[in-house]
Amino acid sequence: MKDIVRFIFILVYSAALGQNTVQESFQTISESIEIVVEDLDEIKIVNSNANIVEARVVSLAEKSHTISTEEFNNVLKMKIEANPFKEDSGIFRKYITQRIHKASAVIQLPKNKEVIILGKYVDVISESYEGSLSIYIDKGYVNLNEVKKNAMIKLFQGNIHFIAENTDFEIATSKGRITKKGQSIASPYIQKTKSSDKTIKIDAINANVFIDEK
Repeated sequence: MKDIVRFIFILVYSAALGQNTVQESFQTISESIEIVVEDLDEIKIVNSNANIVEARVVSLAEKSHTISTEEFNNVLKMKIEANPFKEDSGIFRKYITQRIHKASAVIQLPKNKEVIILGKYVDVISESYEGSLSIYIDKGYVNLNEVKKNAMIKLFQGNIHFIAENTDFEIATSKGRITKKGQSIASPYIQKTKSSDKTIKIDAINANVFIDEK
């Protein structure tokens, strides 16, 4: 795509750490970034002062994942997917794809983007990303740290933690619990404040929500 300038880095293997790294960088003018993850233990979202998206996957397995992108209608779509790998046995050899344990991704993003994360079983960590976040996963741990802009989380099973200031809440969990500053709160929990400049919405099933306030 002409709107994406790609710098592809060679796979780096560190014998001392037993880790393999795949890294790519993309320059984009899109306002929205959609990230689909497959077979990762964790994805971390980090602020960048540059207008460049940098994606890095670290795994114990060599060439475990592929990072691909396409840009359409002002949306940069990134996919991090596991590669098939070869398993040997004394009787037969076959190609299979399975969850790569100890595989994680760090995504550095320009500030003020609309970020959407889609996955099944993955932990999502935001290092207080300064843009809006929408997270849709089946199972995992979600830690937003400090909420800077609007956030939307849909989670079937797991735990959610965040730190809020001047924030409206629309939170519901069917079978989990909501705890705010150590105190249990009934679900659904809805709070509107005059000084609010952002909203966090959570729709969960078997998930606990832990709220801290500055």
